[in-house]
Amino acid sequence: GQWRITPPRLTRALLSGLDDILHFDAEFTHYEIEVDGRVTAHFADGRRATGDVLIGADGSRSRVAKQYLRRDELVDTGWTAVACFLPLTEHTRSWLPTNLKRGLCFVTSRVPVFGFNAVYDPLGEPEEERYAFHAVTWKVTEDDNPSEQDHNLVSKLVGAKVKTWHPHLRRFVAESTSTCVIPLRYSEPCQPWRPSNVILLGDAIHSMPPTARRGGNTALRGAHLLS
Repeated sequence: GQWRITPPRLTRALLSGLDDILHFDAEFTHYEIEVDGRVTAHFADGRRATGDVLIGADGSRSRVAKQYLRRDELVDTGWTAVACFLPLTEHTRSWLPTNLKRGLCFVTSRVPVFGFNAVYDPLGEPEEERYAFHAVTWKVTEDDNPSEQDHNLVSKLVGAKVKTWHPHLRRFVAESTSTCVIPLRYSEPCQPWRPSNVILLGDAIHSMPPTARRGGNTALRGAHLLS
């Protein structure tokens, strides 16, 4: 299965109340400013949407930012994180220690490999949506770059990185059913620009590695200020 970094409960909260105005499966291509000052978004299938404000919340590869500020370059830190997802079932709960199935857990080591564990296990949710993930981070080289590799190869690569770690952590990686590779990149601060009714939000304007919870929290704070 494919597991999501953003928990389903948070996703539902963010989408609540938008049923009548939310549309999926539309690939944004560009925008244009109309004669009356309104802004029209164009999509790959020919659809258009016109409004008073365009909010570009389309991530670190933002097409809105590329057109608006002529920027789309990200700085690669050279570090990559691999999130290994483990379903929380009766079997996995039986051997997982408490600190790997409740709350947060950080792992540091003498070698430059680090770990972060998080759990999604709320009350009242379907069993298939309960999981833990452990993100293993290291500075990649040509020989140990997990990008564009399938799950089995990524798992073997992560397993080699944690081979000296505690057996529970090694088993966590070995029994994970899915992996997500996250290169750690960030955007350089840009020069001030003239405000308009085109607004950038989240990673589209200040992309940063998902460490210390800065990325998501900063995006939510920006959305709150905008509202």
